[in-house]
Amino acid sequence: MRTLLSYVLVIPLSFIASRVAGFVIGVPISFALIWASVQLRSTIAGFIIGVVYSAAAVAFGWFIFSWVVGKGSFTILPFLSSVLILILIVPRNLRKAKTDAQLIEEFDEKYSSRIAKEMLGNVWSLFFGEISGFILAAVWFFCAW
Repeated sequence: MRTLLSYVLVIPLSFIASRVAGFVIGVPISFALIWASVQLRSTIAGFIIGVVYSAAAVAFGWFIFSWVVGKGSFTILPFLSSVLILILIVPRNLRKAKTDAQLIEEFDEKYSSRIAKEMLGNVWSLFFGEISGFILAAVWFFCAW
């Protein structure tokens, strides 16, 4: 029963935990880089936020399973349940990055490259950050397991 309760808590709430952690980390980073160009700021902040999304989802899953079920209960299925939402969101972010990159190319052809890059910044940084964070979380899980 406790394991089921943990799954019920982790699957929807890991998404919220990852987004809150991304906001808490991302906003100060973005404000700290206010002097930088949109391209540089979006590259750094987007990548770090993507890594934090993945790490926070796994950390939340580990915390809930350790707290509710007990120490050592965070195995492969709890790990997958904590990153399930990321597995669903990463392809959506890939499609969004492709669409935004195409929009920048079209805008670049018609108007100006500088304006196009200032419009959206680095559209790939969040996607690559999420993938990197997922890989780091998986490495941590399999090394600690």
